Amino acid sequence: MIDNKNQLFYSQNETFVEFAIRDTLPYFLGAVDQDQLLNQNRLASLKRRLKQLEKQLAITVGWQEASMDRAQTFLAEARQVRLLAPDQRPVSPNTVFELLADVPAMSVEDPEFMDMDDELEKLEEERDGLRTEYFAIGKRIDDALSLSISRKEYGKELLEQRSRLSLLPDYDGKAVVCPLCHSVDEACEGLLELLNREISDVSDRIAELQVHGPRLQAHISRLEKRQAELREQISSSQAQINSILVQAERLREIRNLQARRARVQGRISAFLEQQTSSEERDELERKIEELRRSIVQIESNIDGDEFFTRLRNAEANLELLMTEYTRELQLEHSDGQTRLDTRRLTVISETRYGSIPLEDMGSGDNWVGCHVISHMALHNWFRAKNRPVPAFVVFDQPSKAHYPPELDDLSDVDDDDRRSVVRLFRFMYEKSNMDRPFQTIVLDHADEKEDWFQASVIERWREGEKLVPEDWPSR
Repeated sequence: MIDNKNQLFYSQNETFVEFAIRDTLPYFLGAVDQDQLLNQNRLASLKRRLKQLEKQLAITVGWQEASMDRAQTFLAEARQVRLLAPDQRPVSPNTVFELLADVPAMSVEDPEFMDMDDELEKLEEERDGLRTEYFAIGKRIDDALSLSISRKEYGKELLEQRSRLSLLPDYDGKAVVCPLCHSVDEACEGLLELLNREISDVSDRIAELQVHGPRLQAHISRLEKRQAELREQISSSQAQINSILVQAERLREIRNLQARRARVQGRISAFLEQQTSSEERDELERKIEELRRSIVQIESNIDGDEFFTRLRNAEANLELLMTEYTRELQLEHSDGQTRLDTRRLTVISETRYGSIPLEDMGSGDNWVGCHVISHMALHNWFRAKNRPVPAFVVFDQPSKAHYPPELDDLSDVDDDDRRSVVRLFRFMYEKSNMDRPFQTIVLDHADEKEDWFQASVIERWREGEKLVPEDWPSR
């Protein structure tokens, strides 16, 4: 963008583009010829490669210095997870690394165990069923014992009742005669008959209790026997469950150990992959020495003093042109010197108050002006030195600082803005038609009335006429 205060060249904000412009600009300015440029590029490439190898060598040296301690640490870890025997404690470096190299290849396969989940589930279901039956029989035993106690209490009561009734005289159905007066007592006959029947009924019930009592006791004995059997079965089932749980815990411990072993083996394997042999280290040192010799040789072939002399000469001539152009366009800080910083790729104004870069030069009008004078000065120099650069430059909307693109009617533009725009276009027109002409292409919506401006207009894209016609295919 031509009014960008932070970017003087196209795509300069992209890192590699910035480096490419900075590295090749001395060549296009004529500070170096093609052979020197190739040598400088080769020198830069060799220096980058040298830094890489020196870094790799530093890592290698550091690794080897610390590798013995780390190797002993890994051996200790391998002994902890029983990949190595406790007495395997080598001392010499060669033995340490030979033993360590065998660890990653050791088998860490899981032992085969049957799937115990189904068996455990069946045993738990069986145990729970036995417990349910055990408690149900316990309830039945409690009920039977309660019934037995009640029957015994009831039997005692019947015996007591029969004892009291047995005190009465036996009644054989004959008339009851009073022993004192020898009179017949007819009223007692009915009562004695009733009491005799009661005695008989009590005796029958006592006999019935004596018959059913042993049966109830036998029933209780059977229930207690079944309960004892269930207790043994529950104990056996729980023992099997406990055994499976112990095996499962042991399996977990073994698998945890296997996982720890695998982690140790992985770390040791990664550690050994970083190991650099003494031969590889010697090879690195040899390559570094060769690169250093090549760098010294190329640097001796490059005349550094001549390069900087030419570059300063090109920068000085550009400074003269840009300072002159700044004053013609009446830009800010035109009382000082304006130059192109070929390292930072920006415009600098040297004033009595110090150096002022493009980004601190104030307004969009100045930014546009700095872009224009920089590229016009560069193309003037390219033509003077016959450099291999196409002889044209393209500016897109240089008037945007004064004529906003959204403004269709330019009749209300301030006269100062219009004079600045005319001065800018007149400057580009004149500098493009000097002793060493080059083509300046401007895309803008400004349409000034001056004859030289109208004679320079090639095309007007309005009312449906466009740079890219609508009927062109999209691909």
